Amino acid sequence: MNGKSEPEPLTLGGLFDIYGAEVTPTKGEHTRQHDRTTMAMFLRFFGRNRDPVTLSQRDWDRFIRERRAGRIGPSGRPVSDRTVEYDLKFLIAVLNWAARSRDERGRLLLDRNPLKGFRKPTEKNPTRVVLTEDEYRVS
Repeated sequence: MNGKSEPEPLTLGGLFDIYGAEVTPTKGEHTRQHDRTTMAMFLRFFGRNRDPVTLSQRDWDRFIRERRAGRIGPSGRPVSDRTVEYDLKFLIAVLNWAARSRDERGRLLLDRNPLKGFRKPTEKNPTRVVLTEDEYRVS
């Protein structure tokens, strides 16, 4: 043994704690609230002690199914693909940040984003307000 102890493996909970302390405070109030709510939801779903590099396509697909159906999330109700996409964009952002950020010893928090390139659900026909020509002119 060379006297150097191996660092504790980074858990999803530990990663969210670091991100929540270092990155979330730099955001606007609404986004900070979304970060906190979404981190809590992901930790309940995947587990606080989950190794982030073990997240897989199966986890991604299961999250999408469960979130759409309303079985997870703060409201307990089904949500749109836009909401699921917003949640997943946050998770991707955290994992991308961790793959670029180093610990006190100069090691990357994560060597890669395990969910990179996965397809996010998108709203097929987002509701858009359509104005008539007269309504447009008046406004």
